[in-house]
Amino acid sequence: MMQRFSIWLFLLLIYNWGYSQNQFSRVNYYEELNSIIITDLLADRNSEIWISTLSGLYTFDGYDFRNYYPDPKDSTTIDDLLLYKLEEGSNGDIWIGSQGKVYRRDVKTGLFRNYPIYDFVDYPENAQANISEIESDGKGTIYFGINSRMGYEDYPGLLKFSESTETFEMVTLPDGEAVHNVYQMASNPEGEIALVTNQGLVLIESGSIRSLGAEPGMFSEENQEFPSDIVWDDHGNIWFVTNQWRLGKIDPAQETVEFLSFPSSFNGVVDWTTRIGFDQNYLWISHRDGVELFDVNSGKFSAPSTTTLRPFTAFLNDAMGNIWLGTQSYGLYSIPPQQLLTSYLHNPDDPNSVTEGWATTPFEDESGNVWFATYNSAGEEGLNKINPTTGEIEKFLFKDRLPQFNRPQMINAYDKGRLLFRDGRKLYGYDVNTGQVIDPHILDETADLGFLHHVYRDSEGDLWISTMSGLYRQTRDSYERYDFSRGEMGQEVSNEVLEVMESRHGGLWVQTNAGLFLLDKATGSFKRHGFDPKDGPVFSSQDINSLLEDEDGTLWVGTWQGGLNRYNPETGEIRYYGLDEGLPSPSIQGILEDNENNVLWMSTFRGMARFDKATEQITSYGNAEGAQNLYADHSVLELSNGLFAFGGSNGITIFDPLAFTEDTQPPITRITGMKVGDESVTDTKGAAIILDHTQKNISITYTGIHYDNPQNNQFAYRLSPTEDEWRYVGGSRSAYYYDLPPGEYTFSVRAANPNMVWSDAKTISFSITPPWWRTTWAYAIFALLLALMAYRFHLFQRHRTLRRERERTQAKELEHAREIEKAYEQLKATQTQLIHSEKMASLGELTAGIAHEIQNPLNFVNNFSEVNSELIKELKEDLKAGKLKEVQDIADDIDENEQKIIYHGKRAEGIVKGMLQHSRSSDGKKEPTDLNKLADEYLRLAYHGLRAKDKSFNASVETNFDQDLPRVSVIPQDIGRVLLNLLTNAFHAVQERQKQGEAGYEPKVTVSTKKANGGVEIRVADNGNGIPEKIREKIFQPFFTTKPTGAGTGLGLSMSYDIVTKGHNGELKVNSKEGEGATFLVNLPR
Repeated sequence: MMQRFSIWLFLLLIYNWGYSQNQFSRVNYYEELNSIIITDLLADRNSEIWISTLSGLYTFDGYDFRNYYPDPKDSTTIDDLLLYKLEEGSNGDIWIGSQGKVYRRDVKTGLFRNYPIYDFVDYPENAQANISEIESDGKGTIYFGINSRMGYEDYPGLLKFSESTETFEMVTLPDGEAVHNVYQMASNPEGEIALVTNQGLVLIESGSIRSLGAEPGMFSEENQEFPSDIVWDDHGNIWFVTNQWRLGKIDPAQETVEFLSFPSSFNGVVDWTTRIGFDQNYLWISHRDGVELFDVNSGKFSAPSTTTLRPFTAFLNDAMGNIWLGTQSYGLYSIPPQQLLTSYLHNPDDPNSVTEGWATTPFEDESGNVWFATYNSAGEEGLNKINPTTGEIEKFLFKDRLPQFNRPQMINAYDKGRLLFRDGRKLYGYDVNTGQVIDPHILDETADLGFLHHVYRDSEGDLWISTMSGLYRQTRDSYERYDFSRGEMGQEVSNEVLEVMESRHGGLWVQTNAGLFLLDKATGSFKRHGFDPKDGPVFSSQDINSLLEDEDGTLWVGTWQGGLNRYNPETGEIRYYGLDEGLPSPSIQGILEDNENNVLWMSTFRGMARFDKATEQITSYGNAEGAQNLYADHSVLELSNGLFAFGGSNGITIFDPLAFTEDTQPPITRITGMKVGDESVTDTKGAAIILDHTQKNISITYTGIHYDNPQNNQFAYRLSPTEDEWRYVGGSRSAYYYDLPPGEYTFSVRAANPNMVWSDAKTISFSITPPWWRTTWAYAIFALLLALMAYRFHLFQRHRTLRRERERTQAKELEHAREIEKAYEQLKATQTQLIHSEKMASLGELTAGIAHEIQNPLNFVNNFSEVNSELIKELKEDLKAGKLKEVQDIADDIDENEQKIIYHGKRAEGIVKGMLQHSRSSDGKKEPTDLNKLADEYLRLAYHGLRAKDKSFNASVETNFDQDLPRVSVIPQDIGRVLLNLLTNAFHAVQERQKQGEAGYEPKVTVSTKKANGGVEIRVADNGNGIPEKIREKIFQPFFTTKPTGAGTGLGLSMSYDIVTKGHNGELKVNSKEGEGATFLVNLPR
């Protein structure tokens, strides 16, 4: 398992305390790569960290490290362990430099391909062409720096790869000379690339290359000075360090170079292994003894603790603001982008740290320093003074500074610069400015102090002393005691007063460990709040730990083990916030308000909490953010400069709430894998994954890349359409689904950072196909089998009935001939009825459209038959009369009519055969089909079918068929179903518009065919109302319909879309303009 250590450190500035922002609160260390030499770091576009080492390639997503192992049997893996450089191409591919090869990981497939450099560079076989530098210009060109440590300095050293043409090409200088031995490369956001070569410093700008020429021969073997690394700053300058202990800056625009010498302490530690990085105006310089920082604005050097940060071999600042440092055998470090909270803690190994114990009684002196006392069981209590600006700490133990007292107990500051403490039953004052013990003139020995908790001076100058024996009010001349041991209605309550606070509502809020009271200073009466259910809501706990009244008069009541209560004293309304609402602990120890941001800060028994009053969003902060685990009650302070201070179990936490910025960057969510059972599903890169019905147990893994406390990331997912609501699963990074039924599914997941800022959802779609016995064709077979079984049963029943009747008939006597004859007649009638029923059942119902189509030729046959009957009568009469010429003319007319009868009879026969052909069950086989004829048939069917239902409907029908249209291999029944659906919809559309009574409107439906794009296009157009744009993208979705309930299933266009696209690899599109009609286009390949 990966282990992480959050290391708390402060920068010890060797030369200047010039930059407080680099006093890093923590450094994360990942020991998984310990003992491995890291050569380069890269954050890809998904912010995943890639790590090249001399032991292979790794990636890290904030949770797990993954190693890409070489596999000699798989040519698509990386087959080298000695890796030097990483770069991401503009298309997302990852490039890895190695010894004699460069590897490319395809972002779409995840597979590796290697390119031997010797195929593109003229190097001797015994020379090592190391790809030690790779940079992308961000515009489609990758540059590879090649060098050899073996002395082959005159060989080409710069190669480029075009992502558009997939070709490598050598790069030369403007004079045609090859670039020799590239040692270092660095790019800036504009895509400019600086190179250190044997010819000096070279710059690539927009594909062109030039020598900077700032100092010819500056880097050469002659003067034995070489740059170990280069980097760009935010101002367009190039910085470098050399093995001669010099720091250089080059202005590429002016072609000037400026050298700065390191302090003498750097001598001997800066050499060719030195690496540099740049982040927020600071150069990070790694040398043999550690890490130095250089402020490019002020020119000051400083150093973080050399015992914590090891010299780095690779530097990276990612898009999330993290700094990553790869080391030589010391693992991987990351530094989060900001220090959240600063805690000054006791460290037994650091004599300069604060004194040991719980931090209490914080107060501010006139110079802005924070004072606080500590207490512990070992008697090592003391007083501490901290300068929040410099972090400087002064301290002393009570036993050393006040040896005359046994064990003084510090109460709090009762006046500016004056602390109140107690020794035994005696109160003393301590002046922090003079260090003198003084008489505080608070109460006298006759007062029953018990245990004194707090002293408070109100706006009138009176002192209020909170004790275990009640509350005392001390004026200039006297004091008065208030007893809270008896409540208003005789309730037994505690008389231990913890603290008091003046109220905007008038009076004084009095906190006890058994309730909250409002004291009227004028009358001395008091009323208990939030405890009696008869008066309204009650506090979640009567043990009051902390209290704050905001500018609106709302009272925020923090309790011990009861969470936070928002209380309106005027209405009695109470709103409770606990663990379920996001509090890290139910014990609220102290509360301060950031008025500018409308935020409450609370110390708890499990770190700090930030509460946004407007959104009620609660954000927790623990050790990782600089907070302590346990905080003391009543130990809070708002400084005059706006800083907040909270005392805890081992020191004090101080921070500026106005400078505090929440992390609003959500994690980058990725779906990392999908398994069916124990087998991984092949990544289809966005296409739907199709599973069979046995693959119904699914597991999906995902991650949220956010390196600052990834263990606090939260996730939510859902599986559509089975889940309507998000399932919030905390930090779990996997989802499991069992026994999923067949269907189409989309899995969505999103992630939130510790501040509950949620990312957009990432999705993966898959479908589970039904078993064969639940498919459409299976149901068709079942229906056919059922029909055959019914028919066979019918035949069996008929045969059995006939046999029984025959046996009965044979058993009767011959004298019953009449009865036998009657029975025989009944049997014939039954047989006729059965045969008729069978024919009627097999005949089925004829559609109105077919009836109309066959009616026309039948009318012709009937008409011409009647005419022939009349002519035959005339013929007979003329024969009797001997009118042979008239007989001949009539015979010719009869013959002509007979031809027409034969023609229309065959026409009816063709219609019947055609309808039988198209109405039979589809066998799924494609056959060459005349689409013109098919479209014409279904056009007439659709039109006359609608006319049969609504005789008042009429529409103009126009066809524009390409007579040279080739036959297309399709399933005629399926394409006919598509055409019938589209045509019916078109007639419905024009019928609907016709019913609106629009003046001058003439319904029209047009069907056309033509050759297009190597295939055939069928257009069905209407001049109806058109399809509204807001639903146009939904019309092909299953069950989507605009018709009233019961008037349509919403499956017609969906099934048509599947038939065309999936069944025929075609395309079904729609063009529509509201008020002008719609056109459906069916494109079928030949």
